[in-house]
Amino acid sequence: MMMDGFSVQYIYDEQTHLEYTQLYLHPRNFKEIPNGQYYAIQGEKGTVFFTHDDAVFYDMYGDSEPKQLVSQKAKDTPEFAMSDFYACIREGRKPFGDIKVGATAALTAIMGREAIYKGASVTWDDLGVKV
Repeated sequence: MMMDGFSVQYIYDEQTHLEYTQLYLHPRNFKEIPNGQYYAIQGEKGTVFFTHDDAVFYDMYGDSEPKQLVSQKAKDTPEFAMSDFYACIREGRKPFGDIKVGATAALTAIMGREAIYKGASVTWDDLGVKV
């Protein structure tokens, strides 16, 4: 099976749908973005454009200037992860990316992959997961 391009739609309830589309394009001379990869998440208010270093929000109607979001490069450092971990302990708060978030993210990706390979809908029950 050739996986140069595919699309999967996640349906969370009657109102919430998320569509993931993957297209591979790796021009060798596209040096501005590592490996020629970038990600764009489109929603009803606009688009967030991700590279390996940062994220920028673009308003759907162009009513505002693009907004630079927190630099992903800064958040991916081990120092940030450790300082956030210690802050959670000190403040008695639960980290955003706890075990449930990580497990749900991994299983969501697995469910999408299974749906693509099968060419059919896959549910949490099909994976033996109770959410």
